[in-house]
Formats: sequence, structure tokens, C-alpha cells
Amino acid sequence: MLGLLFKDLLSIARQAKIYLFLIVIFSIIPDASMTAFAIVYSAMMPITALAYDDQSKWNTLAVMMPYSRLELVLSKYLFGFGAMLASALLCTIVRSVLGIFNVGEPVTAADMLAKMAAGAALICITLPFMFRFGVEKGRLLLFGIVGITIAAGFFLDKAELPEISASTLSIAAILAFAILVPGSIWLSVKAFGRRNCF
Repeated sequence: MLGLLFKDLLSIARQAKIYLFLIVIFSIIPDASMTAFAIVYSAMMPITALAYDDQSKWNTLAVMMPYSRLELVLSKYLFGFGAMLASALLCTIVRSVLGIFNVGEPVTAADMLAKMAAGAALICITLPFMFRFGVEKGRLLLFGIVGITIAAGFFLDKAELPEISASTLSIAAILAFAILVPGSIWLSVKAFGRRNCF
């Protein structure tokens, strides 16, 4: 599994540098909603890795290697969740440093958790389609979901919603993703096997 994650990281090394630069820029902009862009962008990293897999015919080689369908699929989910966590930590650090100088809006745990939940939902919804139809055919779906996610993020950020404690939000997110994540992985394994004839 670590080998698969390392392979994905190496394949997008150049894009990762741009990714880190953009996250810092989004974090510096004095608007807490800009962190949503960083989270959503990081959630698309496994899709970029999938695109490189398609171009390099990686799946043909993977058939001859001691990896199961579950491992090949799960590595993309872990890669995406790891990228989101790194993005959230980097945004939090940058915002905290700026907060010392009273620059920008503070980032709360509940706010960051909500944005990470949106990014995780993006991963869970798009990856089964990407595994089944490939990145090229799945791009239209991706653009549509990203647009809806960003719009929803702005709406939730500007709307006057009742205060929800971080603990309540955490419990709700855990329960939701306890169902969504395993279901998405199961669909991706089925889709990947059907597309690549494992």
C-alpha cells in the first residue's frame, strides 16, 4: 500500500509543488471561505493520479503485480484523504500565523471540519465514476460536482445558520462517512474490476 501511495506522489510531484503554492496563496487571502478552494483542490489530487495511470497504462502493469483490486482502489482514497489533511493543516498553520498579526479571519475547528467533509464527499462521489469510465469521460461530472461543492460552500459560509458545536458536527460527519466511504470504495472496486477486467 505504501508503495502505491509513493508511486502516486512521484507521478504528480510537479503538480504537488503548484498545489502547495496555491494552498499558501488561498490561505493568505483574508477570507476564511478561500480555504474551501484549497480543500477542494486537494481532494482532486487522486483524480490527477488516475489520469497519469490511464496515460501510462498503469493498470496493464498492475495486473501482473501482487496487488488486489481493493488495494489499488483504496490507495487512491487514502491519497485523497491524506492530501486533504495536509491541506487543512497547512491552512490552519498559515491562518494561525496571520492571526498573530490580526490579519484575516480565524479558522475554527468546525469550519475546517465542514470543508474537509465537503472535500471527502467530492472524493467519494467522483472516484467510482472515474474508475468505471476513466478520467477523460468523467471530467464533465467532476466539473459539475466541483461547481456545486463550491457554491454550497459559499452559501453555507454566508448563510446565517444556527451554531453547531464542533462535537455535534464531528459525530454527524463520522456517522455520515461511516456509510458513504465504505459504500464508495465498494462501488469503485466493482467499477475498476469491470473496466480493467481483473
